[in-house]
Amino acid sequence: MTRDRIGYDGIEYQFQTVLAGTNGRKTIEQDVAGYEIRTIGEIVPAVPGANIRLTIDIRLQAAARAALRKMIDTENERRATQPGKYQITKGVVIAMSAKTGEILAMYSYPSYDNQQFAQFIPVEYYQQLADNPALPLLNQATQGEYAPGSVFKIVVAAGALQDNIITPEQTVFDPGLIEIRNAYYPTDLGKARKVVCWKRDGHGPVDFLTGLAQSCDIYFYALGGGYKKGGVDEGLGINKIQHYANLLGYNRSTGIELPAERDGLVPNTDWKRLNLGENWSSGDTYIASIGQGFILATPLQILNSYTPFFRGNNGNLLQPTLIHDISDGEGNILQPFVTRIIRNTPFRTDVLDWVDRGLRKVFIDGTGSVIAPPRTAVSFAGKSGTAEYCDNIAQSQNRCKFGAWPAHAWFVGYAPWEDPEIAVIAFVYSGEEGSKIAGPVTLDVIDAYFELKALDTGIPLPTPTAVPEEEGDN
Repeated sequence: MTRDRIGYDGIEYQFQTVLAGTNGRKTIEQDVAGYEIRTIGEIVPAVPGANIRLTIDIRLQAAARAALRKMIDTENERRATQPGKYQITKGVVIAMSAKTGEILAMYSYPSYDNQQFAQFIPVEYYQQLADNPALPLLNQATQGEYAPGSVFKIVVAAGALQDNIITPEQTVFDPGLIEIRNAYYPTDLGKARKVVCWKRDGHGPVDFLTGLAQSCDIYFYALGGGYKKGGVDEGLGINKIQHYANLLGYNRSTGIELPAERDGLVPNTDWKRLNLGENWSSGDTYIASIGQGFILATPLQILNSYTPFFRGNNGNLLQPTLIHDISDGEGNILQPFVTRIIRNTPFRTDVLDWVDRGLRKVFIDGTGSVIAPPRTAVSFAGKSGTAEYCDNIAQSQNRCKFGAWPAHAWFVGYAPWEDPEIAVIAFVYSGEEGSKIAGPVTLDVIDAYFELKALDTGIPLPTPTAVPEEEGDN
């Protein structure tokens, strides 16, 4: 007797009824030998399932997988020769159409061989996957929740400009270390607490473009929590940070057509009291301002949060999708592709422009300038992130040491900057440095996209030229 094949994960699970159609029904009378004698009642014909065409470009998917695996393998080989260094066990790379939200590639590492599940699930193989602390059965792109670190700073940057906390030209002096007041309620005198910039000798005077390009922590402490000595009396505060994060798609699933997508977490003042039984402190706000502390996000959430700032998107937060169209068995389109928008964010045009220019400056003379020049001659923009963490894996390895926590590597990039076509995010668990580990992966995928485009169109890519120093600063 035949059995229906049921989708247990991914698109096959989410669209089971669409793909499977409807079974038919026929009631028959049989003789003792099992031969059909006659049909009883009315025959209900089967309804064939529909066909779903994905947005995934299989060639770019292969390039994304190769880029991430190459970086992880190379870095793990290097770490194997260094005592005290831990192996990289997880990573993600996602490529998205910058104008439509179509997912062109999505690779989660470690993965598994789904052919092993085609007929039956081998117990030994399944147990091996289930016992792996890197959780290969989870899609890290939509189900992995991690501290975003500096790739979250666009939330605070855009919110601070929108609320006039600071002007783009106004500078905050970064000495490398400042002292803040950690208080638990408005009249609490609090305790002095020192916080530092990743550049321990400081960046000096920092304006908006430099703050984003150099990912200056002191600058974002000022925008989020305030820094009177630096000229910012009051920062956004955690409730406003959450407000702008929500506008950019945090704290909720993106709605992509995959099961069990996680929401992430950007808390407000009530969250800590309700969940941990403690008041929110001003120190918590400062840490949240640089994407650390209690903040968690999925790689897909972070990538999508950048879409309102792409030129031509006019502040629209796009709806990510894996479905290009749905057709019947004869090829008739039942559901054509339509670009969908989650919301039009309320950021002013000048705010969108300043953030976009700051992200371009990252590659000119900011944290992204350390990445090897691209193979293609397109202009890049984006943001690096190095996010400290202390999860159950790090705790079991005794790695959560004050002042020397392990860190994840992030990088978001999009191109061409003048008229974006593609956006890519790379995440490397315990990668340590965003620009050096995740950045090259992102640019490799973007380069592959334009190389494939040149191959498809027959139009050769122009020869790469040096980036002019003044670009993006006027």
